Amino acid sequence: MVLNDDIVNKYNSAATICGKVFNQIKTRIIEQNERDIRTLTTYGNNLILEELNTIYKKETNKHIAFPVSISLNNCISNYIYDYSNIHSEYNTIKDSDVIKIELGVSICGYIALLTETFMINESNEIKKIIHFLNKIQKDITKLIKHEETADEMRIHIESKCTNNKVFPIENCMSYQNDVGNMYTDESKYMILNYCKYYDMDDYLISPENINYEFEEDDVYTIDLSVIPVREDNDDVKYKYDSNYHIYKFNEYNYALKLKNSRVFYNEVKKNHENYAFELHPYLDNIKNKIGVTECVNNNILDKLPIKYVKQDGVPVITKKFTIIVGKESSKVLKYFNK
Repeated sequence: MVLNDDIVNKYNSAATICGKVFNQIKTRIIEQNERDIRTLTTYGNNLILEELNTIYKKETNKHIAFPVSISLNNCISNYIYDYSNIHSEYNTIKDSDVIKIELGVSICGYIALLTETFMINESNEIKKIIHFLNKIQKDITKLIKHEETADEMRIHIESKCTNNKVFPIENCMSYQNDVGNMYTDESKYMILNYCKYYDMDDYLISPENINYEFEEDDVYTIDLSVIPVREDNDDVKYKYDSNYHIYKFNEYNYALKLKNSRVFYNEVKKNHENYAFELHPYLDNIKNKIGVTECVNNNILDKLPIKYVKQDGVPVITKKFTIIVGKESSKVLKYFNK
């Protein structure tokens, strides 16, 4: 797809909303002492919708592409609020927490995603890593260009991480965006810290580590999620939450057999299309639980896992951003006015 000025403007408008909402949430945390994750995510999502209503007023195809997610400390991503354990340590922010805010906005299918990390009471270690991620972002935008290969870029990023005493979380994936969908099975992707996993029948169940060339006008969301290298975390282990907060319909179709499933499917598609959404509000209707089960079992509804670093006290620091690949270099979308 060739990107014209109108398309690029829509990407940047989506990014500007991401940046504005991130800053407003950060202000509420730091300056207004708001600590409840549920309150903050609800506020952020409402603010996205308000901002969308003020621009491109003739367009109806404007959405939250990824609901506001706030993940703390060793939680990597996709966390909103644990209703099964309202006293969870991840539901309330403490002054010492490492805070990651992730969100995404779509205007006419052109998607910007953003994750930034910060602390209320800054530590020198985390501050140094955030500075490194800001610097590597600048490197990436200079180096990713038409006909540059994913392998060369991956090696460059991993080498820089090693030199700065951090390493990416396992299978940290950056992916090509599709219009109207964050990614599909056809999307190209780049994996940092690649690890293979097999099922009981010895089939590879982790994504293949592919190589390819970047092409001009490709759009990618780059994920830089790292942990500090310490003497006690040479063998990093990960764990998954049994609950899921965020779901997403994929590009596949299936003739749902149950009426409840079709009602659930149509409602979600109307509200969110193929974008990520928070499931919990839909569970107020008990019939929707049946729909969720049939959709998941038939592989048209994806569950976005909540993943943690197992080791206590090992924080995850993330910077995620969307770029447009150019002939000589790439450009980061305009999230913040500088």
